[in-house]
Amino acid sequence: MDLIDLFIGSEGTLGVITEIELFVIDYPKPGFGLIIFFGDENSLFSFFESVKRNVKEKNKYINPLCLEYLDKFSLEFLKHDYPNIPTGAIGAIFLEQEYIDNNNNVYIDKWQELCDKYNPIDIWFAEGDSAREKFMFFRYKLPQNINEYFRKNKMVKFSIDIAVPEKHFREMFRFYKEKIENTDINYVLFGHIGENHVHFNLFPKNELEKEQAQKIYVESVLKAVSVGGTVAAEHGIGKLKHKYLEMMYGKEGVMEMVRIKKIFDPKCILGQNNIFPVTYLK
Repeated sequence: MDLIDLFIGSEGTLGVITEIELFVIDYPKPGFGLIIFFGDENSLFSFFESVKRNVKEKNKYINPLCLEYLDKFSLEFLKHDYPNIPTGAIGAIFLEQEYIDNNNNVYIDKWQELCDKYNPIDIWFAEGDSAREKFMFFRYKLPQNINEYFRKNKMVKFSIDIAVPEKHFREMFRFYKEKIENTDINYVLFGHIGENHVHFNLFPKNELEKEQAQKIYVESVLKAVSVGGTVAAEHGIGKLKHKYLEMMYGKEGVMEMVRIKKIFDPKCILGQNNIFPVTYLK
């Protein structure tokens, strides 16, 4: 493993960063954004999988910078700000496409052809920096609205941050839906579908639902691990997810991390209780 990656993934348990060298990426090329609303789940997933096939085949006209998913409950959180969200939408895909050459109309036509195959109920189009920025705000308005909802209702959120290999993504998605549909727990599913990673946020309203949410969390982790997934795709382990990391790597795997930590930090004073329980450091 690269030493930089080791430190980045250590969540502050191996050392202190005193200097960072930053490389700025190029400004995005001209292009457009799409928000595509679907009336049934199978059409949405078939569209998504078709996009992924085009990317693998290196089709320059169907090669989005990002693919983001919003389920019907995510769209409900946005309807106050965006009342023109179509009635009957069970979900949406947000994406951005850059123009790699000057054939701008060809890119638009190719995406239109692909969309038409899967019968979306509406398509929103944005071209130019200002319009694309508004689309990005649409996507990032969702977590803002969710957090406001929690603060207002003084609720606890269970946020499952799992990613799985591409061939198991739809299986994992169905697993989430099957588990939650046997409860009365409110939830949203949204996020980075292009990376086979969506955020499964559960909003339990009482103690019974909290117990159910915790059970779903554990079962989801075990399911993800069984298909080669990760228990924390981007939010880290921190001080709350020790047991999930141990489900993924086993106690011996976690103790190997402890041994590495003690090489860099023999007195175990950095990032205590991050990644692994402090009791493992004794």
